[in-house]
Amino acid sequence: MFIRPLMSSIMVILLLCAGCGGGGGDASGRGTFSFKVVARAATPGLKIYAVQFKVSLPAGVTLNTLPDGTPDVSALAPAAAAGGPHTLVESNYLPGAVPPTVLVAFINSDGFPAGDIVTISGTASGGVDSSQLFLTEFKAYDQNAEEMPAVAGTISPT
Repeated sequence: MFIRPLMSSIMVILLLCAGCGGGGGDASGRGTFSFKVVARAATPGLKIYAVQFKVSLPAGVTLNTLPDGTPDVSALAPAAAAGGPHTLVESNYLPGAVPPTVLVAFINSDGFPAGDIVTISGTASGGVDSSQLFLTEFKAYDQNAEEMPAVAGTISPT
């Protein structure tokens, strides 16, 4: 019912922003990194049904990818409170962009509370902390696919 227009809207946005993915990377001699994308809301008990966002990664950071260039399931792990059987995570990894970027659409038709949404992980050629990552274009949506401007996104270390 309400999830179809929401999914359609988010998929259109992702397709408009999409580019060629690729990559992967050799983990030998590289360290690992992980960080959380978190939704913050001033209203307690607020239920979110979908979010979309873009994360810019520093040079030398790569996500684990499948042969087609999409992030491996190990690269994008839904948080326990946000995930569940009715969760869809779609992503587009752009390792050749400057800076390297990952676009994410996260939908849960049951809704989820503000808090941790997804952990993103991969490999890095040096130390990475959350201050080197930039979260932009964060949008949260309610059950009617209406944008929730009172919900903000942040990046947090794991």
